[in-house]
Amino acid sequence: MSDASLVGLRSDVALARLFELTGKGAAAADAIGAIQPADQSPESLARELDTRGIGCRLLRIHGGELRFLEQPALIQLRDNTWLLLHGRKGRNLVVETALGRRKVSLRILQAETCGIALQILPELETKNLWRAIGARLLEHQTVIGQVAGASALMTLLVLIPPQITRIAIDRALPTGARSLVDLLALSLFLVTVFQAWTGWVRATAVIYVKTRTETALGPAFLGHVLSLPFAYLGRKTRGELLQGFAGIAAAQDLLTERVVGAALDGVTGVFYLVVMLASLPGPAIAVVLATAAMAALSVVIGRMQLRIQRKEIAAQIEERDFLVELLSGAVALKAAGAEERGVLQWLSRFKKVLTLALRRQRLGLWSEVGLETISQSMMAVLLVWGGLVVLRGEAGAGALLAFLLMSSAFMGSIVGIAGLYLRWVVLQPQLAAARDAIAIAPQRTSRVKPTASPAPVVIENVWFRYGPDRQWVLKDFHLHVGRGEKRWISGPSGFGKTTLLRLIAGLYEPERGTISLGGRQPSAAARSMIYLPQSVHLFGGSILQNLRIFSGHAPRERLMEAARASGLHAVIGRLPMGYETMLPPGGATLSGGERQLVVLSAVMASDRSLFLLDEALANLDWVSRSWVEDSHWFDGKTVIYASHQGDFAESRLPSTD
Repeated sequence: MSDASLVGLRSDVALARLFELTGKGAAAADAIGAIQPADQSPESLARELDTRGIGCRLLRIHGGELRFLEQPALIQLRDNTWLLLHGRKGRNLVVETALGRRKVSLRILQAETCGIALQILPELETKNLWRAIGARLLEHQTVIGQVAGASALMTLLVLIPPQITRIAIDRALPTGARSLVDLLALSLFLVTVFQAWTGWVRATAVIYVKTRTETALGPAFLGHVLSLPFAYLGRKTRGELLQGFAGIAAAQDLLTERVVGAALDGVTGVFYLVVMLASLPGPAIAVVLATAAMAALSVVIGRMQLRIQRKEIAAQIEERDFLVELLSGAVALKAAGAEERGVLQWLSRFKKVLTLALRRQRLGLWSEVGLETISQSMMAVLLVWGGLVVLRGEAGAGALLAFLLMSSAFMGSIVGIAGLYLRWVVLQPQLAAARDAIAIAPQRTSRVKPTASPAPVVIENVWFRYGPDRQWVLKDFHLHVGRGEKRWISGPSGFGKTTLLRLIAGLYEPERGTISLGGRQPSAAARSMIYLPQSVHLFGGSILQNLRIFSGHAPRERLMEAARASGLHAVIGRLPMGYETMLPPGGATLSGGERQLVVLSAVMASDRSLFLLDEALANLDWVSRSWVEDSHWFDGKTVIYASHQGDFAESRLPSTD
């Protein structure tokens, strides 16, 4: 049992508090009501939340990983109750127990927990990418305040060294005031140390904000992409989708690392300009003009880089797409003896990317050379002019040296702002894919719990085509499948069998006509059905993990029963690690039939009442097919099975030609 001071919360109470902190209180009220107080298992909670359309993830945490857990989160105690993690305070973690909020040391919490945490997946609340990133940053206002404070302190400290230099040269050295020289040297040393410490604090805070933002925005963007309409995802290549993630990472870097620094660079520049104008107005104006020329050069070259970058991004997407296809089809290439040809085709695309990247980088080098030339020329002019001024006795050497230091820092700060602008301009092509995805409204599925009783499928006068200039795939199509009926849809390739099943599943929408599942739209009944295509993709991980994913986190006992009924259990019995056998991405170590059997077993174990099977038995041998079809797992379920003529299912299911 837990320590008396760590009395955990019941699952329903813990979820209610978690929903309040994550802004999901109203939307999740029905989910909380469905939680039985006696049911405290993490898998049950995750399954119930998934049923209600609330994204969550279960994490296994070990040792010191607790301190890095994103807050808020639920942590399960050894007695199966839950603690609500609010954050950190010093070396302790702040948790909420049944007795209230308190601080707990990491050592005690490690001893009391069973190593499982539950988090609510974040969502993108806006269609504007910059607002979405800004919203995540505002969740860390305290740390951002520390970044701004440290940066402001660094700005003030930068003003001190020029003044120390002026006093040392004009007063201390000419008079031989050893004590004043020692004091100035000590002051300069302390300022340098303090600057280094402040810089370390700022860099640490920036890393913290960046990491937290990435862990929140990355899953939110992934969840948004996966919830987009099937038709939209079908039009996008893998390279375009991957570019969306790369663009978001670049935008986060810009906001977390550059914006605060550039803003304070502007403040520093204003300070320097005021002091420079007060001491030497004429040279100060010359410095301003030179700095304006440097900024203008940066903007012009940046615009030229932007045009090249757009072409580079398009080339990168093409190269990534081909590389993914090349690696996915490596076995087919080797079988055909075409490895060299595949590499040559990839090299032609890679060469295009490198050529554009080199052109852009050369322009960047010209920018650096030009800026350095203007800066050094300005410094040379100031030194010559300043030397003449000092020789005439119109100014002291210390004042001149302080002015030179401030002018150099002023030009650097303004060029830094220009550099931020250029980063923002050049970033736009990288963000195009992410902005395009965020602008699309996600396909919302019903939060209604799956019904145990099957619903009739009614299709009336459905017309569908893949574009306004494409041929009709379905024309005035009608179909009625009764409650608990099993229907076989046959026809040759191109007949529209897959399209029809995807329409019923709600992946596509008909151009005309209606599709009703028990009086509901397919999107409203999404959690009561499951669509199984012919080609299945298993995920990297164990066979058991794949069974849980495709079944909607069905209990282990039910998965084992379904595996025995489908014949998968006999297949797994021949594997050295059984259900814990690890699979590579795609499940290539299993045959096509074995992969199909894994997913089919998971489908059988799910609690769905409508099964849409698109040649789901095509890769199985006739023994496995008969074993599956003769099992009781499809009894009382509505099954629509699509296949070619002559399939084994023809003798068992009523046909719709």
